[in-house]
Amino acid sequence: MSAQIHPNNLRNWEKYGQESPQNTSRALLIPKQHTSFNAPILYGAAEQAWGYTGKSLIISRNILNAGLRSGLWASLGGPGMVLKIQTAITRSRLFSIINLPFNSVAISAQAAKIKQSLGRSDNEGLGLGLLTFAILIGDSLDSLATVANAALDTFFSTTSPLISSIGLPLGFAINGMGSLSRGIRLYHLEQARRGLENQRFMKSGSDMKPEEIRSSVSHYLNGLGLHDPNKRIVLERHTTSRAANLLKELNDSLNQAGVFDEKLATKVLETLHQINGSLRKEMTVQTAYAATNLLIFTSLCLMLASMTLELPFILLAISWSARLILQVYQDFVQETLPKKALV
Repeated sequence: MSAQIHPNNLRNWEKYGQESPQNTSRALLIPKQHTSFNAPILYGAAEQAWGYTGKSLIISRNILNAGLRSGLWASLGGPGMVLKIQTAITRSRLFSIINLPFNSVAISAQAAKIKQSLGRSDNEGLGLGLLTFAILIGDSLDSLATVANAALDTFFSTTSPLISSIGLPLGFAINGMGSLSRGIRLYHLEQARRGLENQRFMKSGSDMKPEEIRSSVSHYLNGLGLHDPNKRIVLERHTTSRAANLLKELNDSLNQAGVFDEKLATKVLETLHQINGSLRKEMTVQTAYAATNLLIFTSLCLMLASMTLELPFILLAISWSARLILQVYQDFVQETLPKKALV
């Protein structure tokens, strides 16, 4: 079996638990002193393009594998077509080498973030950073093993049993760590959402006077510790970068505002409800990703039971198709929060 069964395109969860929250491109992790002005933008575009291309290749490969095991290609074109399909599958695995440079940048950046967490005595950030680091290492080993066996098959018409044997263990390990990371993410999102949604101004803001709203919102925002850099990092980790920025801007605006009239109170409440809605959307997306983790786990168990079934590959194709759709949603649809508060 190919070793190429990692649980997710890394941009969806790899950095969770550190300063860069879940929807930030790895382009932002490139040290500025080593890049030109446009390098982070170009890197981010390349990473995003590979995210779509890599997922599409995995979907196609699993569909082709399912057809092989069901006998579909043999019935349609005989042994000749089967050989062509097997060759196409092997060649497509060679593209896994593209994962390695992206992962090397992420591993370096993650190591730096772990060091920062140690310096801040941030135990939660340290734990999540180590989890992310382990996922990146596992994904790199998976990609390396996939490329090595594909190269052996392409140029020498053989594969290494030792390399092949690590495919399932790596798949289980990475999928398990990814599921754990996503579970923690969902827990933190739910805690943050409840903390906001249970505030009086969220439940009965329309019945409150402007100064009551100002006082209640200020009390809530001050409790978040928005001006403490360490608490700000934790807030970004538990919500999203955009939400944390808006909450800080709201706090600054409330502290600076002279007259707090009904119009301003309405804008404040509107922004807070938008943030709450954004957290709900993020929870929905993360839950959908968790469902794909479950599908992948099921497919791995079926592969462990029998390598001749087509069902595992069908489940993998479905899960990766869902992830491709989710990536499109995250990149182009999901974020509806304004960039600035009270505008």
